[in-house]
Amino acid sequence: MFVKRHAVPVLHSATIVLAAFVLAALSAADSAHALEQAAGVNLTASEGFGARHQGTALTRAGFGQGADAVVNAPASMNDVNDFTFTTAHAEKFGSARFDNAALLVPMEARTTLGFGLARYAVSGVENRAATVGQPTSDPDGLFTTSDWMITGAVARRFGSGPSVFDVGGSVHLLQRHLDQNGMGIRGDAMLQCTHDGRVRAGTFIRGLIPSSAAWSEGHTEYEVPEAVLFVALRKPVPYFYGTLETGFETPGILQPGARSASHLEGDRGITDPVSVLKTSKVGAEFNFDFGLSLRAGFDEIAPSALTSSVRLGMGYNWRHIVAIDYAFAAHPYLDESHRVALRFTPAFAGFEGRNYRPRDPVTVQPEKLRPVYPSPSVPAKAERSVTPSVPPSAAAEPAAETKLQTDSKPTEVAPPPAPNGPKATQPGPQEEELEEGEILEKQ
Repeated sequence: MFVKRHAVPVLHSATIVLAAFVLAALSAADSAHALEQAAGVNLTASEGFGARHQGTALTRAGFGQGADAVVNAPASMNDVNDFTFTTAHAEKFGSARFDNAALLVPMEARTTLGFGLARYAVSGVENRAATVGQPTSDPDGLFTTSDWMITGAVARRFGSGPSVFDVGGSVHLLQRHLDQNGMGIRGDAMLQCTHDGRVRAGTFIRGLIPSSAAWSEGHTEYEVPEAVLFVALRKPVPYFYGTLETGFETPGILQPGARSASHLEGDRGITDPVSVLKTSKVGAEFNFDFGLSLRAGFDEIAPSALTSSVRLGMGYNWRHIVAIDYAFAAHPYLDESHRVALRFTPAFAGFEGRNYRPRDPVTVQPEKLRPVYPSPSVPAKAERSVTPSVPPSAAAEPAAETKLQTDSKPTEVAPPPAPNGPKATQPGPQEEELEEGEILEKQ
């Protein structure tokens, strides 16, 4: 008899319902609004949750540690076995503020769910209406822009042995408020392969459900899908009491668009691989066994952009319950960016969030699950070894009594050893014969 666990088909039904909903929404938008292709639609989901990714300059590449993977790398949610929560605050360029929170729930041994909420706001934006004649230097007013985003994500792991595959996806719903209101949607997908828990390669597809935003003025913007490639390595370093993680990540390779903050790099990546290489990202992270993490990376590896694309970060994880991260990012023309993130995993008497993930399904026979105890049969030598030790005098006393019954002469018996003397050991058969011989000689 074999014990099996079947995955609940809720995820498949939810996927079908979601796809039907998206198709219906796009059809309705097409009929009611004019579709216009644009770039940078719904980039709130591309900002990245948490602070760890900014410290290494890597958003997709790497191994997941917390709930920020819900948005950054959905497939990496399977790396996290804890029921954990992450929240972060970012100050960008002195005027933009990005607040986000995410929850990661390991539902099954190979399935993980995630939920996220974010708000991106910029205050003090100048409003200038169309004027006739000589324009003035003073704006007509100031306003604040804000984007609210709700995210749902799911990941599934396939395979066993040294190589496993992770598939993940996320859907982002956006409510945008600029000088007008709009609603948007975007769906991402991610596939990665991990060998021996140390080498990882994969791709992240941004906008598999095309990024779109329907505005109240009557037009809808959309953006075509884009793809990113990445590799990551993880290696234990016992000499320094920790683990080193490194990664490499390309920018978008399918569509033309701005990829650099320092230079004009906008050609299609598949036709200009040199441009892709120059604008790729590299980063590293060293996690000490006692909880400290040090991070560094470059947002662009072009030599002329290294100084302005540097990324630095650090963090501390206390007993896998509370962790805090900080990241710093430079920019060639704008002010620096700072991020602070807090990660919390509940560990209470009534609820233990650490190692919350259920175990892998059992596929062995029930009798194999019973504990194996040592055999009750013990060899003769082992039995002799566990016999309580007896002082030599006590072993000699029965022989002395037997001799006294046959001979009326008194027999001298050796006194017992002193209390503080060396510990007596059990005599073997040959030692017992010698002691009887010595008693006879004395008699």
